[in-house]
Amino acid sequence: MDNQPDWHDPRFRTHLYDLDAPGLAQELLRQNPSYITGYRSLVHKLGNLRSLRLRYEMAEQFARYWGLSCTG
Repeated sequence: MDNQPDWHDPRFRTHLYDLDAPGLAQELLRQNPSYITGYRSLVHKLGNLRSLRLRYEMAEQFARYWGLSCTG
């Protein structure tokens, strides 16, 4: 996630046309500063946890918040 694409680069625009709907949604989400900050914070927190259950719960909560999870 550290590498942000240049939206004005024709190669990146071509890449967007090759994406399916979920892939395009993910790419657009990666441009949201709040998502980027939250993702980096989550990665940092997960790196400090040993409990797999807590890691899973935190990742699932993040995914649900951003609409990346289809679980109930």
